[in-house]
Amino acid sequence: MTVELTATRVESRVVTLPVDHAGWMAWLIENTEPDWRPDEWDAANWLFTGDPDKDETAIWRCNSAGCHVAVRATRHLCRSCYEQFLESGLSREEFAEVGRRAMIRSLPGERPSCSVERAGVRCA
Repeated sequence: MTVELTATRVESRVVTLPVDHAGWMAWLIENTEPDWRPDEWDAANWLFTGDPDKDETAIWRCNSAGCHVAVRATRHLCRSCYEQFLESGLSREEFAEVGRRAMIRSLPGERPSCSVERAGVRCA
């Protein structure tokens, strides 16, 4: 018995459109207020870090007790907590109350300094 494999070329359904990067950046600068959501928007670095405790923000905290990870929907678990939930044998409600996220990564400010340095500046 033999198996014959035929390679087929899948046509992409993605259409790449031309982007005016300079124009887009100019529009962003003109239309983004520097003091917009001051506790979340860092205008100097163009960094938005949504606060899950604000109703205007479309992120939520993981539903596991004590977990700090942001998730995309209310009452959901982050990947780490979800995997622990599956192994726990608890109901979702029980896990939400007693689950404790196993630390896989360090919390900000708790990790050792980066060993990479360039011109006297270390990475984050």
